[in-house]
Amino acid sequence: LVDRAPLVLAGLGMGYAGLLARGVGDGDPVRFTDPESVRDALRRPDGFLAGWAHYMAFDLFVGRWIWRTALDEQRGCRVALLLTWLAGPLGMTVFMAQRRLRPRTG
Repeated sequence: LVDRAPLVLAGLGMGYAGLLARGVGDGDPVRFTDPESVRDALRRPDGFLAGWAHYMAFDLFVGRWIWRTALDEQRGCRVALLLTWLAGPLGMTVFMAQRRLRPRTG
């Protein structure tokens, strides 16, 4: 799956763009500066699926970066990957903190 990640991410990106375009064209436009507008958009099926594709693309992209960086730097990444897949930015933050607190030696 990791080797096919660019294709998966491209598919998610295209799906996201299509769902977003369909959701924006259907009803009131989403104003990302207004939380209520975003909440309403996520209640609609197209908006919900667009949001889900957005989250999945982030998790896969960042997870792939964590995995490759950990391999290159010969460090563990299991906890960070698990957290990335469960709570996106939290896993990325944990991995970045690990890298900062335990710099690579050699």
